[in-house]
This record gives sequence, C-alpha cells and structure tokens, in this order.
Amino acid sequence: MKEIKIGDLFIGKNEIFKVIHIYSSYDKHIYTCDTWIEGEGFIYNSDYDMFNDQHIEDFGFEIYSPK
Repeated sequence: MKEIKIGDLFIGKNEIFKVIHIYSSYDKHIYTCDTWIEGEGFIYNSDYDMFNDQHIEDFGFEIYSPK
C-alpha cells in the first residue's frame, strides 16, 4: 500500500473520506478522517471517523493524493 499523508482521500463506492490526522505505532497506522457530505463539504462524522490499514484493504478504498 502506498504511503498515506494528511489531506489524502479514501474513495469508496458511495463515500469519500479526507485524512485529517495519522496515528502511527511501529508498522500500524490509524487514520482519523472527515466525511464528504454532498452540499456541505467535509465534516466530522463520529460514525465513520477512524480507519486502519486493514480497513482500507477490506473496504477496497482507492487512495487519492490531491496536489
């Protein structure tokens, strides 16, 4: 998996998440994210706010790094 940075997007079938913080411990990472809400932009959503490396693979997220 490519290196994930703050500001990267996780793109799923029906959702988009923006990485706002990364917690790292050894080779494990937890990504805190905001959720894209149509018409509102990125907002904090406590139902979908944290993912780890395994979640990204399991959910099949594409990782997009805006320039």
